[in-house]
This record gives sequence, C-alpha cells and structure tokens, in this order.
Amino acid sequence: MKALNLNYDRAPRPGVIFGCLLPAPWLGAAAGLLLAFGPADGLPDRFAPLALAVAHMLALGMLLPVMIGALLQMMPVVAGVTVPGAGWMAPLVALFAAGSALALTTGFLGGSATAFRWGAWLGAPFLVMAGLLLLVAGRRVVTVDATTRTLARIGAPLLMTALCGGALAGLFGGLWSLSPAPLLALHMAWGLGGWLAALVTGVATTVLPIFWQTARLPSGVERWLPLAHWVPLLGYSAAVAVRPESPALPEWALLPWLLVAAVVAGIGLAGTLKAKRRHDPVWPL
Repeated sequence: MKALNLNYDRAPRPGVIFGCLLPAPWLGAAAGLLLAFGPADGLPDRFAPLALAVAHMLALGMLLPVMIGALLQMMPVVAGVTVPGAGWMAPLVALFAAGSALALTTGFLGGSATAFRWGAWLGAPFLVMAGLLLLVAGRRVVTVDATTRTLARIGAPLLMTALCGGALAGLFGGLWSLSPAPLLALHMAWGLGGWLAALVTGVATTVLPIFWQTARLPSGVERWLPLAHWVPLLGYSAAVAVRPESPALPEWALLPWLLVAAVVAGIGLAGTLKAKRRHDPVWPL
C-alpha cells in the first residue's frame, strides 16, 4: 500500500471546522420533518415542490457545509495547502448555506418570487466565492494521487453548480428571463456528478484505506480520477450547449460517467469486503 503523507500539524483550529459542521444535524432534522409533515402534492415526482424543497434543504443546508468544512481541513492535512480566507469564511458557510436553503424551501413550497430572489442573493455569490478560493488553493496542490488531483480542481464543479443554481433561482424570482431546461440539466449533472460524486470518490481513495485498512484503488484506475468523472460531464455539458432547447435528449452523454461510477463503486465495494477491520461494529454499514 502506498504511504499516506498526512500533516496534522497544519490542521486548522477545531472552531473553524465545527462552525461548518454543528448546524448540519439540525438542518437535516428539519428536512426530515418537512418530508414527514409537508404537503405531499405531486410526490413522488422528483420535481414536486416538496421533493425540491427537501433536496435543497439536505444538499445545500446540511451536506454542503459539511463538505466545505471537511475541505478546509483536508486541504492542509492531505494536500499541504491552506484555503485562503478559511478563518473568516468558515463561520459564514453554515449561515449563507442555511439561509439560502430556507429561502429556496419557502420558494418551492409557497411559490414566492421574493424567496427565490433571497435564495439567489444569499447562496450563489457566497458559493462562487468559496469555489474560487478552493481553486486558488488548488493551484498550489502537488498532485500525486487521486485525492490530491481531486482537491486541486474541486472548486470548478462547485462554481458550475452554484452559477447554474443561482441562475435558476434568479429566473424563478423574476430577476431575468432564461431557458430553465439547460440550466437545470447542468445544475443537476455538476452538482451530483461533478461535485458530490467526484469529491466523495477522490477523498475515499485516501480515507477508506486509513479507516478500514483496505488496499488502495488499482493504480490504473486511480491515475484517471477525478478526470474520469469530469471529462464525461464536460461532454454532457457540450451536448446540452449544442441542443439547449431540449437538454434531456442527450442523456446518452451521461452513460460513460455512469460506467465510471459503476466501476469505481464496484472496486471500492470489493476492497471494503476484504478490509482488515471487518471486526469493527460499524463495518457492516
């Protein structure tokens, strides 16, 4: 197994990270209560107001602050670089993410244009700034494995997701007139595939061997991560740009990405099943 060079001396003070993490369980609980007691009209349609409200409460209110907080710690410890402005940005992550999530939830459930405008103003500028700061830090990352290659460019999919999401929120808020279909296609593809899937995969190539004492991914597979996530998504984005009037049609462009995801997931599962720490009571999860 390849040696893991982790520099815990560079880790930020706990307050920087906990400021991002502490509000997350409350917002996750709020999403659960919303799903339990919210209006069920249109469910299980994925574009039903309740489905969109819960998805954004979970993804934007709970998951995003946790992921950014983890990045503020992983960039120094794993990649040896500090995200500029992390000290003042961290306390604002949960505030702006939660504020935007609550505003969007109000907009989806109540159809309020004002709420969508608040969601756009609170979320998009701050997340764009966070993505830019991650890109600035990433320029100094020495890319030696899948994790560091992911960290070096992870700001780009966050930027893409935030820009498309902000454009959609502004559209629903009446700030401008744009075609929603291509923006929605790119927002979902880059949010789920470019940001979430690539980041989880890249980080797992280091975290999984540490916690479960498993072998790392085969070098041939690891060498192509995270580009194996992002290049197919770039192809999908090009297909959407060519046919903006009907971006649902080039869904075949996502098939290469789904193949990559299936291969990586299969190898990861096989490695986990052979983990040395199978005696751990958490291992079955």
